[in-house]
Amino acid sequence: MASKGDIVTRLKSFTPAQLRAGLKTANQIRGANLYQILKFDGRSGVMVIRDGQKEVRFPEGAKLAFDIFSSTQGHVCWNNGEVVGQYDKSFFELLPDIATMEDHGPYEDPEKDGWNTSYTLFLKDLKSNTQYKLQIGSISGRKQVDRLYQQIGDLEALHDFTKQTPVVVIEAEPFTSKGNKNYKPVFTIVEWLDNPEPSTVTSPVNTEVQNTQQKALPGKKGAADADSVAD
Repeated sequence: MASKGDIVTRLKSFTPAQLRAGLKTANQIRGANLYQILKFDGRSGVMVIRDGQKEVRFPEGAKLAFDIFSSTQGHVCWNNGEVVGQYDKSFFELLPDIATMEDHGPYEDPEKDGWNTSYTLFLKDLKSNTQYKLQIGSISGRKQVDRLYQQIGDLEALHDFTKQTPVVVIEAEPFTSKGNKNYKPVFTIVEWLDNPEPSTVTSPVNTEVQNTQQKALPGKKGAADADSVAD
């Protein structure tokens, strides 16, 4: 079974022409870079669409095109409910060891604050044509994203990443951690979508953002709350 590192190696081996084709596909999938925020609640197993202060339940079984070229992995540093440091890389590249990141302490809450790893997935609902951004911060959730990339790698011989996009369904699977019942998002590839021929490249893959300031979502504190459960 292919690992995420194997997928990164595979992506790095693409020719310039293949990369251009993949980037065109990613830009077309993301369109004008407008997206809504998806949030997976690890305590209830419910996924919602965040619209300002309101949350609307995301329809179960919805088919989502997964943009493997634009989705990112990164480290985020929290302190007292604010992001004080951020380092994002595309899945084309390997992340630096989190222990080497710049320290932004002292921290208000050492158990929740500090550097944490998170994944950001860009998805498109095939029925509504709505684009979504889903951040996965929990250990269990990141493991499931790794498994999704493994599934994609296992099917490499059958599908060209630059010409086809995997379509996934996200389901909640219960598990027990420290005596508490939690849920993790499980990604299942249900089909592959042939990409239409895009016209031009409008922007490069996002590679790095550091020391970005932003306010935490209301009622949230720490990167583990990206999908609302720390394992």
